[in-house]
Amino acid sequence: MIEKLILFIKKAHNLGFFLFTLFLIIGCDAEKKVFRFVGETMGTTYSITVVDRDIHSKSNRIKNEIDSVLVEINRQMSTYDHESEISKLNDLQSDNWFSVSQDFHRVLSKAKQLSQQSNGLFDITVMPLVTLWGFRYSEKDHDWQPPSQQKIDSVLSHIGSQYFELDINKFRKLKPTLQIDVNAIAKGYGVDAIANLLNSNSFANYLVEIGGEIRCSGKNQQDNLWSIGIDSPALNSMPGVSLYSIVGLSNTSMATSGDYRNYTIYKDELYSHVINPQTGYPTKSVVSSATVITPTCMMADGLATMLLVMEPEAGIRFINALEDSEGLLIVRNSDSTFSELKSEGFDSYIKN
Repeated sequence: MIEKLILFIKKAHNLGFFLFTLFLIIGCDAEKKVFRFVGETMGTTYSITVVDRDIHSKSNRIKNEIDSVLVEINRQMSTYDHESEISKLNDLQSDNWFSVSQDFHRVLSKAKQLSQQSNGLFDITVMPLVTLWGFRYSEKDHDWQPPSQQKIDSVLSHIGSQYFELDINKFRKLKPTLQIDVNAIAKGYGVDAIANLLNSNSFANYLVEIGGEIRCSGKNQQDNLWSIGIDSPALNSMPGVSLYSIVGLSNTSMATSGDYRNYTIYKDELYSHVINPQTGYPTKSVVSSATVITPTCMMADGLATMLLVMEPEAGIRFINALEDSEGLLIVRNSDSTFSELKSEGFDSYIKN
């Protein structure tokens, strides 16, 4: 029998849900124990919950292995580390082949696939536009105003996933000025990498979260589905304060993207941080929040970003056409109320 439990509510920053996590302080040896690993990575935080009878005897080794995996991914894919693989690739003003690590190549391959599937609406070469609009950094200039059409057109000429190609662990720019940023799927890939690590150590019940992106396996300590809350996308709302829905998950992944925390307002118009790579402008879609459930977190991460750019009806049709994928789109109406569009099977996950 469990004698004492502390309930932790881990609030995810800049994303649309929070996690209910139990951490065991004292319990009988016959009970499954809960261990929680926390830390920082990729400019955000991670929280990993493992339910297992023998986790305490392995905790130090597992923690070191987790950090080692995340440090390596950050070394490969962080645009804020000037010595990372991606920074060196971006610095390369050449169409020569550039050697990349296996992990980085997997992420680049998935990004290329998502770009092709979305007809270019998902694009990792959009970084110069994000920078132009001032969304790469949390602090914005008080005198901020939209860039001129001339500047947007100039940058647009250097945007497009068709301007790079891949070979076995190699990357080549077809436009030497191309710049890439895999932030839209790197956290999801990190979640998958940690899940694979836990699987290789024979852990069957866990929840992995990096910056709000989630993958879970098995059940929680009460032998129930993992409960995940999806935030109502009210502007400036704090994570977990107002929930739109709660879903129950097991053996799957979930990611949410939204326009309600990273944005700016100019002359009463909201400018989202999500840029449409075809127009060069922040997305004009009415989708305020997109949640995707898929087997892998990297896929969920990328699809959630993509759905913010697509028109809602087209986005739901896209998700319905994919295998093992479900989606929830929350649409902000003109009167500030919300409506929703759901894929055919999303209701099966809803708990409330």
